[in-house]
Amino acid sequence: MEIARVVAGNLGSGGVDLAEMLGEVVDAVGPDGAILVEDAQGTTTTHEYIDGVRWNEGFVSSFLLRRDEATTSRITNPRVLVADDALERAEQLVPALEACVGAGDRSLLVVAPEVRDAAVGLLVANRECGVLDGVLAVKAPSFGVQRTRILEDIAAITGATCFSAERGVRLADVTGTDLGRARHVWATRVAFGILGGQGSKATIRQRIAEAKSELGAVGDDAYTANLIRERIGKLAGTAAIVRVGAPGQAEQQELKLRIEAAVRSARSALSDGVVPGGGAALLACIPAVCRWLVDLDEDAAFGAQALAQALGEPMRAIVGNAGFEASPIVARARCERRVFDAANARWVDPWSGGILDPL
Repeated sequence: MEIARVVAGNLGSGGVDLAEMLGEVVDAVGPDGAILVEDAQGTTTTHEYIDGVRWNEGFVSSFLLRRDEATTSRITNPRVLVADDALERAEQLVPALEACVGAGDRSLLVVAPEVRDAAVGLLVANRECGVLDGVLAVKAPSFGVQRTRILEDIAAITGATCFSAERGVRLADVTGTDLGRARHVWATRVAFGILGGQGSKATIRQRIAEAKSELGAVGDDAYTANLIRERIGKLAGTAAIVRVGAPGQAEQQELKLRIEAAVRSARSALSDGVVPGGGAALLACIPAVCRWLVDLDEDAAFGAQALAQALGEPMRAIVGNAGFEASPIVARARCERRVFDAANARWVDPWSGGILDPL
């Protein structure tokens, strides 16, 4: 319920049903699941759950972006090449490109620890001359043993072979059956996601079981345990597509932006929790800062006073931008359990009113 309230705070008034729907979506996919926001053909906003997950590593070069893509690159129905070796030379990718095209497919995702400029150049050149419709190369997440495990997980999710010269599985021997499949892939500078991977469910269940066995053997190594838990969550995770409908294109794009902002806030809230919004949480910290003053020397006290003043500025800015006089409202807020809803010019309970901020 709190997740839906965070969403409602970003959507504004009139979005209660939509907030409930998005709250359900964020809660269902979890903090690591992917949520893709797309345009709908009609006026109704709907959602659909699909298998998918994301990782916190992005594309290896901005040259992979098309001319109409500013920050995010997307390809549909790609074949997937997974390699546990650095791709330093263009010729390392030639067998995979030939296998992809030979199988009648026109999009390719490459996941590897490192993809150098020569290999990127080959991918871009094949896209520009029309051999491929879409190409993406992303950096493999993590490092060391866990990176290898993650690459094997990605191979399981997509039905690919994980190539590794160290294990005798060479890229030179790649065939069409070694390339995985997915419904949709996206990547930014800092993250990438695979939706609708077509790997075997039995293989994925086996990977989850193996990861759980690893978890039981790590002992007191909390860092490694967290990495393994994250892998388990991603292997078992789902993703959702939210299709945004509106009467016109302008309204659709405006609602789409608000939904994307709401999803980001809700995902953060799901991971870290929420606090009263509108600057109220920062304002509530001022008494604690002021209590430090008696124990501080002159220079430190000056800094604490400046901090106390700064903590009230976000609320001042919100109230002032809404056209109200800030000083009396900020003064009242320091004594209130409620927060000021600047959009509707009223004092409300932050939890029931949806005036919440993620931590």
